This record gives sequence, C-alpha cells and structure tokens, in this order.
Amino acid sequence: DLLGVLAPAHRQENLFFSPLSASMALGMTLNGADGATFDQMAATLGYGGLPQGEINAAYATLLELLQDVDPDVTVSIANAVWFRQGTPFDPTFVARVQDAFDAEVAAVDFAAPATLDRINRWVEEKTGGTIPKLYDALPAGLVSLLANAVYFEGGWTDRFDPDRTRPGAFATGSGEVQADFMSRRGVVAYREAADHQVVELPYGGQAWAMTLLLPAEGTDPADLVAGLDPAAWSALVDGLGEREVVVELPRFELAWERRLNDDLQALGMIDAFDPGRADLSRMIPGGGVWIDEV
Repeated sequence: DLLGVLAPAHRQENLFFSPLSASMALGMTLNGADGATFDQMAATLGYGGLPQGEINAAYATLLELLQDVDPDVTVSIANAVWFRQGTPFDPTFVARVQDAFDAEVAAVDFAAPATLDRINRWVEEKTGGTIPKLYDALPAGLVSLLANAVYFEGGWTDRFDPDRTRPGAFATGSGEVQADFMSRRGVVAYREAADHQVVELPYGGQAWAMTLLLPAEGTDPADLVAGLDPAAWSALVDGLGEREVVVELPRFELAWERRLNDDLQALGMIDAFDPGRADLSRMIPGGGVWIDEV
C-alpha cells in the first residue's frame, strides 16, 4: 500500500524505503493512540479490528523470527522511545513497547546537545554505520521521539565472481548511467512474462532472498509497480521456477529520505497528524500531543 502511494510521485528517481521499519515505529505509536486515531492507524497498518494485544503479539513474534531465521545472515531490528523529562508518560504504554518491541525507553532533555548526540549515535550504531545521523537539530517543542532501525547484512548463497565484473550501461528514467555489472551463470528461481522478468537471489542459508523485477525494454517501471498488490505479488513469486540463466546485476548504493505524513494520510491515517483531533492519551494522559513528522 505504501509503495502504491510513493511510486507515482517518484517515477524518475530511485525509491528506497522499508515498510517494516515504518510499521514498527507506527506500531509502537499505536500503543499510545485511542479512539478514532487508533482505528485509523490500525486500519492503515493493515490490522483492521484486531485488539491491541494481538497486534503487539504479532510484532513480538516477528521480531524474534526475523532476527533468528538464518544464522548465516545478520539482521538487527532496534526500537527506542525517548521522551521529554517531566512529561507524565503512561507507565502501561512504556511496559507495552518494552515487552512487545524490546524498546529502549528513556527520559531526556531534548534541549541538551548531549541528547542529539545520543540519538544520532544510537541510529549510527543500530544501522551498522550506514545512517550516521537522524537529525542535525531536534525539532522545537519535541515531546517524544519513537525510532526504529533495521540493519541487514548477508552474503549471496551463490556468490558472484569478482573477476567477471565488467562496466556497462544501465537504463534509468532520465537516461543511461555507467555501472559495474556483477555477472554469473547458474540455476536460479526465475520467471519471464511479456512485460517483465523476475529472478530471486537467496542469501546465506536461503531463508532470505532479494527478488528483482526487470521491466521489459521500453516500458516504465512505475507501470509495473502500479499493478503490484498482495495477490499479484504472491502470484508472481509463486510462479517462479528453476532455470539456468546469466544474471547481470549492477553494483549500486541507494540513499533516500522523505516525510511520510502526506502518504500516510492518503492511506487513511488522518487524525494522528491533526493537533485538534489527535488522541494519543494512552501515551500521555490528557493528550495534547500529535504526530508532527514520520
């Protein structure tokens, strides 16, 4: 769903985001929401009428599963909640996010430079140094900051031979760019259709994989993305079969940043961003707070 609202606005650029990370951060926040704010957030996250306890249990199970599913792959998922000293945080909220999300919870002075350093160090540490900082300066009036960090490091099950890497042209929406292409021949999970090719490249012990979709030459990747709903995606990956092919994949590095406020509101999460309607009273008794930025 989130890809569906992001992709049309970024047809000519790289798009790189983690729905898992967004779900974890908003899932923690959901524990502080009530009334229509809770209902809208739960619906946007795909939980419908599930009670809070079942939602939290699902997150706890997912955290345990993802971090232990393959000993040959490193997966780290970290959560944290920092809140302003003197703010009457609901102890039940604190207990829930600690139990279900294994979250670090701390009262801090957001005006102190040491707090900014602490938060940025946490982000850098939990992302293996790939994200060196979250903020240059903390927003004024900040009452609470809820953060999630996901770090993944895995080697290919069938590795590419570095000696076969060669330069080549990669087509983008704004023209060709030069890249170094890794290449290998082997049997992989593969599927070919009129408008795309799909290949699945496993990591480590094969519990994890990268699924790559290549649109047909002369077509727009955004058009392929537009047709991807859960049913279409399941059909796509279920239809993979083993085939010997030559896989050529450019080496690449992506960095991307965006406020998701508008995108989440487009998916129905509206009241949480409205100072007059947001109900986060199960986080801070009496409310008076809202989500300023995702």
